[in-house]
Amino acid sequence: MGNSLPSLRKLEVHLCRAFAHLPPSFSGLSSLESLSILQAETNRGELLAGPGCLTSLEGLGCVRRLKELSLSSMPHLSSLPASICGLSALTSLEVANCPKIKHLPEEIGRLELLEKVRISQMDGLKRLPRSLHELRRVRVLEVLACCGLTSLLWDEGLGNTLGGGSSSSSISSNVNGPTMGVSSTLLPSLQSLKMKELMLESFPPPVYRLTSLTTPKLVKMNRLLSLPDSISQLSQLQALQISHSGKFEALPETLGSLSRLTTLQLIGLESLQELPESLGQLKMLRTLDIIDCPMIMRLPESFPDLPKLQSCSLVKLGISSIPDDFWKLSSLLELAIKGLGNLGSVPESFTQLPRLQLLETSSCTALDLIFTSLKKMPTLWEWSISASDMLSERQARAIARRGGDSLGDEGEEEEADDSRYEYEEIVYENGWEERDREEEWGGWEEREEDVE
Repeated sequence: MGNSLPSLRKLEVHLCRAFAHLPPSFSGLSSLESLSILQAETNRGELLAGPGCLTSLEGLGCVRRLKELSLSSMPHLSSLPASICGLSALTSLEVANCPKIKHLPEEIGRLELLEKVRISQMDGLKRLPRSLHELRRVRVLEVLACCGLTSLLWDEGLGNTLGGGSSSSSISSNVNGPTMGVSSTLLPSLQSLKMKELMLESFPPPVYRLTSLTTPKLVKMNRLLSLPDSISQLSQLQALQISHSGKFEALPETLGSLSRLTTLQLIGLESLQELPESLGQLKMLRTLDIIDCPMIMRLPESFPDLPKLQSCSLVKLGISSIPDDFWKLSSLLELAIKGLGNLGSVPESFTQLPRLQLLETSSCTALDLIFTSLKKMPTLWEWSISASDMLSERQARAIARRGGDSLGDEGEEEEADDSRYEYEEIVYENGWEERDREEEWGGWEEREEDVE
């Protein structure tokens, strides 16, 4: 195999069950740079194991030029050979859906050029190798759906246990500085960290050591309760997403110290009761999404103190009012107000948003008040209204008329040609108006999605 393919650079072996071991000639693939092995099919997340699947990867460490390695859906593989840590050119490593693997090689820290690590659906994995934090070039780390993990990058002495081993007291005792001889910087190049479906009760305590982290994503962390105060020390943080974590209940006041944060997304946090007052200190924030957080009953008074906010979604919250000085959001271009059943009023300042162009409303009891305000919003060019909003056809058609005085009038409709339309597009979802739309297909390819 190797001698006959001396120039082969990329090899994909998918759903081939004809061998249980790599052939001896495999080590002869001297030019191979990318290898992907996927052996078994899945049905609703379950591996369909069968005869002939690989049980060993001995010989893999001889492919010295390998840069990208992906191993997935290998039901009989129980370990990775230590020789894999000799792949000195490796920059990307993915290990997914290999349920019998309980440990990764401890020598993984020798892969000095490694930049991306993705570990997913590894139910048998009990821990990550401690040498992982020594990888100085890793920019992306994803740990997804590994329910058997008992720790992440740091040992139990740092209080970073999963599944109930950590407590708030152990966290606070370790956030002020290096502990137990561990180096002061962990993964010094790490920019993107994604954790999904882990039994983690708190964000890794020595978070301040991830000095280059810009985009952490915490998804379906069903035991996650809060973030540590030390998150304020992540000076490079640009985007923070916490989603579908039903027990998450608190954001620290130190959140406002993230001076470079441009995107904040809080989605599906059913236990989150309030936003920190320091929210208004996020002077670089451009996108704010607060979605499906029904226990949030009020917005902080500092909410309008976001001078660069351009896009804001307030969806399925318990709030009953909007701050009076809402007009101070001078950069706001897009606003979504949906599922705010308790919202009984809209401040007059709502009409003074100087740059608002797109407005989305749905299940909003204050719709009439918003409607009467539209005649004072000359920059608005799109209003999306759902079927659940009781807006008369005449009202909706009046919105598209040029001339502010007609916006609140349900009486006679004035004739107007297309050139007099002030708002370029109104989207109606209640079926009374249909438009022909041109759809451009960009060559989308169907593909089987894995765990993100």
